[in-house]
Formats: sequence, structure tokens, C-alpha cells
Amino acid sequence: CRKGFKALPLDSIPGLSHERKPTERYGSSIRQLLQRSPADHDRLIRTPPLVSVIIPTYNHGRFLPDAINSLVGGPTSLGHMPGQTFQSFEVIIVDDGSTDNTPEIAKELADPWKGIRYIRRRNGGTPAANNTGIKEAVGRYICMMCADDMREPWSLNDLYQAAVRNPHSVIYDEPTLIQDGKRGELFSVAGYDFGTLLERNMMHMGIMFEKQAWQEVGGYREQMKHGREDWAFNVALGERGYC
Repeated sequence: CRKGFKALPLDSIPGLSHERKPTERYGSSIRQLLQRSPADHDRLIRTPPLVSVIIPTYNHGRFLPDAINSLVGGPTSLGHMPGQTFQSFEVIIVDDGSTDNTPEIAKELADPWKGIRYIRRRNGGTPAANNTGIKEAVGRYICMMCADDMREPWSLNDLYQAAVRNPHSVIYDEPTLIQDGKRGELFSVAGYDFGTLLERNMMHMGIMFEKQAWQEVGGYREQMKHGREDWAFNVALGERGYC
């Protein structure tokens, strides 16, 4: 659907009929696959996306087209971007009571066929917006993203593959600075060390983690609506072994 193909429910495709016994949950082909590879159950029948990208925004409507098009493909300030090589994701834009033209822009970008949702809430600060989006997310993994950021086409895939290889972990990467429509220098970030994290946050906001981890730590600290909520969240993750 993101590439422009039409999609129809099976029962509305002209000329097609498909019957299944009331007692059968799956068709014969998928049953055989599940019997041969029971460990692949989740991969074979999963319908929800694996990753939910959460984009909180407050008066950053002008940046949203770049952020969204870096994910699904389209024109950006860096030129045309093809979209992510990893496609099993949804996007949830959370508008934290913006007073600019964010609602108009976000509503224009929202598209259920492309897996892009828009939620507007009363202003409560970034941590509350983060929690609102994650609460609505259906992905097994959460990827946070600032409204004025973009992701390289390979970015989600690299984060997801690292998460799979390293269960019960938090995943982060190195950002490239953008200025005047051009990629600048790579912003080097420190390697993870929990002792250092207690004194200085080495991770930017755009981390990936299991939604279960967010549940375990009780979400982002909403009382920290004036900043450093990501640092507090990272410390809470580390306390529970998500290093």
C-alpha cells in the first residue's frame, strides 16, 4: 500500500470465493508450515507490524513531512528518500497540543493504508506524549523519533536486527547532523556503560526497545515535562537490565 498498490479484503475481490470450515483457524498450507516450523509461528502469521515508530511533536509541524517521508519514502530537504528497507512498521504522530499548523500537516500525512496514525492530545509535555503514543502502539518494538529528525533508509532495519540479536537490550545509534539541506558530520556517541549513564546520558532520544520494557519501567516520567525525561527513562531501563 505504501508503494501505491490497491488492497481489498478477500471477500470483496470480484470473482474470488474462499471457504473454510468453522473449526479451522488456518488454511491447509499455513497449517503444514506451522507443523514443520513451530518456532516460526509468530513470523508466519503475524499481522501487526513488528516496530512502532513514535513521533511526539509540539509546534514542529514544518518538520513532519521530512520525518515521515524518510520512513515511507518521498521528498525531503535532503532530496527524495526511498523509504525504509525494513517495512514492518507503523508510525504514530502524537501532537502534544501544538498551537502552530501541526494539526493540518499531520492530518494530511496520516494515512491508514500507509500505517500512519495521528493522535492529538492536551499539552502535557514530551514524556506524556511519548506514553500516549506507546500506549496505542501495536508493535513488539518501539522506536522513538523526534519530529525534526529523519532516518536513513537502512536505519530501522539495523536497529531491529540489533534488537533481535540482543534480546532484553536498548538499542541506539549515531546521528548525522543536518544543516542547510546537507548531511554534515557524524555525531559520535559514547559506548554504553550504566555507571556513566547515571552521571551523563550517552543516548539520544531515538532509541529502540521492546514495548514490554516500557511496561516494566512504568513508562516515561511525566513529571519531567521540562526535559531530561529520556535520561530518566534510560536509567530506569538500565536498572532493570535493559543495557
